[in-house]
Order: sequence, then C-alpha cells, then structure tokens
Amino acid sequence: MVLLVAVVGLFFHDKQQTTNLTRAQSDNELLQQQLTDSQSQYNALLARTKAQSFQAGQPAPGSSQFQLKMSHLQDSGPNPLDRPPY
Repeated sequence: MVLLVAVVGLFFHDKQQTTNLTRAQSDNELLQQQLTDSQSQYNALLARTKAQSFQAGQPAPGSSQFQLKMSHLQDSGPNPLDRPPY
C-alpha cells in the first residue's frame, strides 16, 4: 500500500516538474527573442546615429576645423611649470 502511494506521488511530482520545465523553456524562448529584437533595434539605432552624424558633417577631432578652434590652447612659450623655483 505504501509503495502504491509512493508511485502515485512520484507520478504527479514528475508530471508537475515536466509542466514547470515546459513553461520555463517557453519563457526562455520568449526572452531570447526579446533579447535578439532589442539587440537588432540597438544596432539599427547606432547605425542611424552614425549616418546622421556623418551627414551633418560634424568635424572629427583630427580635422582642420577642430584644430582652428583649439589653436588658442597651444603653448606659445616655455611651460611655467618647467621654470626653476625662485
């Protein structure tokens, strides 16, 4: 009698575990699809941002326009920190 109760208990436990596994696998597939979608949306947004910044003609840090803006920061003489103390 005890053996019969144990077998029935194991049967229902196994059935519940199978249901939980099936649910977890379907949730996992859904999350993987959401991750793939978000990554492709991010890559598309990144590509569009790069294309728009290129079309806008923003200067790159090595361009002449950038160097003209930064020319006032160039050192015109010896660095005051290089002078010997008084």
